[in-house]
Amino acid sequence: MAQKWYQSVGVRAALIVTIGGIIVASMNILHERSQLKRDVTDKDTRIAELTDQLSSIRSEVQRLETQLAPFKIIALEKYTGSEQETLRKLADEIQELKDPLKKLIASATSRVVVTIKSDAQAQGSASYTGAGGHLMFVKDRQSLLATAGTQSNARWNGKGEATYEGDFSIAPGASSGVGDFAGQPSN
Repeated sequence: MAQKWYQSVGVRAALIVTIGGIIVASMNILHERSQLKRDVTDKDTRIAELTDQLSSIRSEVQRLETQLAPFKIIALEKYTGSEQETLRKLADEIQELKDPLKKLIASATSRVVVTIKSDAQAQGSASYTGAGGHLMFVKDRQSLLATAGTQSNARWNGKGEATYEGDFSIAPGASSGVGDFAGQPSN
């Protein structure tokens, strides 16, 4: 009897190798597929986390923009230039307000009353127009504040004392009176 083609040893060996190859390839494919599925699941999880973070960041940006809106309006009304420039100018102004000692003095008024011994034994008073004076606050020979007045009043009490009074203020339009005399009295 003649042998059928599939009964030969070579064909059987080829069939066994082919079937074995198919089984090994199938196992590799299944393994790669399961690994790919895990990777996709991990990526999907990471995408979901990043999406949540992005949503949270967008919410925070919206909240900050809502808080910034009034300042934008003030800055754009008060200053000229781009929105960024006007906000920077407003921020600088706010920073100056935080330290009031750095702010220029717009006005200052003081009343000075001095009582001294006097030879005058009479009672009475007098007003001196054009005969005021200067009042200066100095620290370490540096003028901190200088004010001036153009009038003064005097009273004698008849007991050997005279009281002089004057109102001193920063002149309108003066820089601020701060450091005007650099620690030196005026003439």
